[in-house]
Amino acid sequence: MIPSEGYEKTFSKRAHAEYFRLKKLSNSIELLNFPVPSEEAFLAAGKHIADHSDVIFAVWDGLPAKGIGGTADIVKYALSIGKQVIRLHTLKKNKHVYND
Repeated sequence: MIPSEGYEKTFSKRAHAEYFRLKKLSNSIELLNFPVPSEEAFLAAGKHIADHSDVIFAVWDGLPAKGIGGTADIVKYALSIGKQVIRLHTLKKNKHVYND
């Protein structure tokens, strides 16, 4: 799911390369009809993913979203439509991932 045209411009150089590597591995790509990256596009993409998923794995620090369409917004939405959400919290210090 790509939220908008020009989405790749939102990444750092390092993340940009990883984005294209993962995109190349995809069997199919869905592009939402937003002309530029925006909070509304990110929210729509997150809702679309939640709508079409059985389980949501959220890599999330538990903090409120920094803008519309952030992880907190998508977790809240997914829960509101009855989706199972499994939260994976990445600890910045030692980079371990656990499920709470």
